[in-house]
Amino acid sequence: MLLKNTAESGGRFALPFFAFAAALLILAAPSRAQAPLAYITDLGNTITVVDTSTNEVKGSLDPTIASSLMGIAVDPGSGAVYAVDLNKTVHVIDSPDDNPSYSMIHLPDVSPFGLVVTPDGGALYIANAGANSVTVVDLGTSAVSSIDIGCDSDGTNNCSSTPSITVTPTSSAGPVYVYVATNAGVAVIDTSNNTLKENIPVTCGHGGACDAIDLAASPDGKTLFISIFEENQVIGMDISMQNTIVQIAEVGDSPEGLAVTPDGKAVYVTNMNGQSVSVFEVGSCGPECTVSTVSGTVVGEPSIIALTPDGGSAYVGGEGPSLSVIDTSTNAVTATVSGLSGEPFAIAISDGDSDGDGIPDSVEGSEDTDGDGVKDSLDTDADGDGVPDAEEAGPDPKNPVDSDGDGIHDYKDPTVGGDTGGNGGGGCTLSSGDTTGTAFSYLLYFIIPAMILAKRFYRKASPDKAE
Repeated sequence: MLLKNTAESGGRFALPFFAFAAALLILAAPSRAQAPLAYITDLGNTITVVDTSTNEVKGSLDPTIASSLMGIAVDPGSGAVYAVDLNKTVHVIDSPDDNPSYSMIHLPDVSPFGLVVTPDGGALYIANAGANSVTVVDLGTSAVSSIDIGCDSDGTNNCSSTPSITVTPTSSAGPVYVYVATNAGVAVIDTSNNTLKENIPVTCGHGGACDAIDLAASPDGKTLFISIFEENQVIGMDISMQNTIVQIAEVGDSPEGLAVTPDGKAVYVTNMNGQSVSVFEVGSCGPECTVSTVSGTVVGEPSIIALTPDGGSAYVGGEGPSLSVIDTSTNAVTATVSGLSGEPFAIAISDGDSDGDGIPDSVEGSEDTDGDGVKDSLDTDADGDGVPDAEEAGPDPKNPVDSDGDGIHDYKDPTVGGDTGGNGGGGCTLSSGDTTGTAFSYLLYFIIPAMILAKRFYRKASPDKAE
């Protein structure tokens, strides 16, 4: 009877252990690795999707009743995709990489051209072609409003027919401003109250007004870069010092598209008639910048460019249904993406988590902290201290822990959290995306004892069953 009671209690005792072990398996399962996706419009009715890990077309998104899709943007938080078309419509695509759902927001009588989404994902700002306005869409309520940007004041119409638009800061705290290119400079919108803050005039060498072609803001929110097509220049404007020009880069012929690396150290420029991409290190400017040219052949008439969130690759579009891929560590063209549905008009790249450690690629970056030949966005132990990045990052991977306050996140700091003995903290670096093995190793410490204990109870119960 005692053995029978023991067997019954043993069975009851074992079940919680197995349930506990199963729960651990679920909780400790690694994040699903997801490489950033590039979304490309081409004035058609579909959006081409490119997997940046393979540089191949993954598929397409097909918004309802779309026509001449133009500007495109990706919400940095949710990953939702927004695109505008000539039907005066904002197309909203939720869960674009998995099970896309489509909805529309109708705009007033304008000609939408480009758009940006604020860093908090709260609003869209749409630059309207040849118009004196910027349309604002509150993404919480879908309410639509308009801001007069003053580009036709004093009896002169300086409103651009191809207005570029950008938002800053993209990765830093502080006031968020939207910048819109005009034929005479840049209009600045304060997003805190949705009013025109000022119009910044930009003059060229001949003393007249300059047509700002493209705009790109530095991640720290301090510098606005402006491409000047007819002058073969990119100028850097110090936003914090009354918008003074602090940098001038003499680039290739007819510069258009701009992209600033996530660390703010370099600027990439497409030169449409120069058949090239120029690069300059911001630290080289004083006030003129040292400019280099990307080696290798880029697409014909390069005009648009976007960087992956870790800054490791630049995607360049121009003439024809393809993209050139530049490795920013070598500034060489390393791949070509073929098979787009048309000639690219605009491109936006989502954030990703390429190694599945829970830390976004935009946070990890493309540097190789531990020098093991694997960039941090693909390395699940970036500092090589033997402790997984997912553990060292803390509860909010978008804002990783810096426990010793030295300005280096713990997952990149080999003196924190791991074995600090030998070779900068020692430890092993896991191969790209391989978090499953580590998680399973930790689980064995819980599962094996539970199974052994349960087995012992069943063994004790077996004589009673035999009788």
